[in-house]
Parts: sequence; C-alpha cells; structure tokens
Amino acid sequence: MNIIDRVQRHYDDLGRKSIDVPEWGEDNTPLKIYWTPLTALQHRKIVTGEDGRTAKLLVSVLIMKAEDGDGRRIFKEEDRGVLMSKVDLHVITRVANAILAERTIEELEKN
Repeated sequence: MNIIDRVQRHYDDLGRKSIDVPEWGEDNTPLKIYWTPLTALQHRKIVTGEDGRTAKLLVSVLIMKAEDGDGRRIFKEEDRGVLMSKVDLHVITRVANAILAERTIEELEKN
C-alpha cells in the first residue's frame, strides 16, 4: 500500500467522535452530537474563509518537503486533494510544524 493510501486510511480509521450536550437535549436525555476529525480543507474554511491559505500552506509543506529514508518525496501534487480533505489535520499540522521548525505559519503567509 502506498503512503497516500496509508495516511488516508489513518483518517478513515479515526472514526467519529461524540459529545453529550445535556443543555440541548429533551426529556432528560442529552443531545448527542457526532463529528469526524477536522481536515485541512475544513480548517481552511473555518479559520480563514474559502480563500484562506493556512491549511493549503501546511499541505504544501508536506508535498514539497516530506521525504522517505532514501530522500525521495513521499507526496505528489496530485495527492493535495486527499491531503486537504481525507487526512487528520492534527497530524498534518504536527508534521508540517516540525518541518518548518523555525518559521511560523504567520511568517510564511506574510511572504
């Protein structure tokens, strides 16, 4: 199985999470709200609007810089759609931030 399939499978395996909200329930039964983990595309829409760049920047960092042990890039530009919409944003953020290490997203967006 190639890498992009494995990262997408990780997201799919995360499943749905839920929270009980007693204030919104009825008949002493809380309302149960479910969600799936946030993706980079959803983060972009929430945080910066449809034209925002933060999530796209994080995914671009992975596409440009993530390599395997032999120095070969592990993601291709054609993986962008999957990385934006089918991968756990927390993992993307953690890996991209490690790659960026000395530069913040805000600093990169200014350039």
